[in-house]
Amino acid sequence: MNEIEIKIPFNWLLSKNNRMGYSGITKRSFIKKEAREVQDSLILLIKNRVGDFKFKKDKIWISIFVQKPTERGDAINFVDVICDSIKKAVGIDDRWFSIKVVDWEIAEENPQIFIKIEQLCQKAIRERDHCIC
Repeated sequence: MNEIEIKIPFNWLLSKNNRMGYSGITKRSFIKKEAREVQDSLILLIKNRVGDFKFKKDKIWISIFVQKPTERGDAINFVDVICDSIKKAVGIDDRWFSIKVVDWEIAEENPQIFIKIEQLCQKAIRERDHCIC
């Protein structure tokens, strides 16, 4: 089994409800520049933690624990952005992802987001493109 654990400072811009803006001129929605920058930082952090390990096209378990500064907002709204970031970082489409847990708590001081990425592959077959688990 391979697992990667990441801890990042809590940021509302990783929530799907806070990353979008709307242009009154073009009448279109867009991803805010700040939200894109936060997501790009997360992608880079994941890539660095993954290192040389190559994920396979098989089930990848995702766990997300959100420490929210207040009771406002839903931890579940962080799933899409975090999974999209993982997808870009590891190069495996998110159709291979399975959510192990999404949980939250209130942390008024120094809230964090904890992410765990796991793949349960047998050592003997890690060199192939797919795993048999």
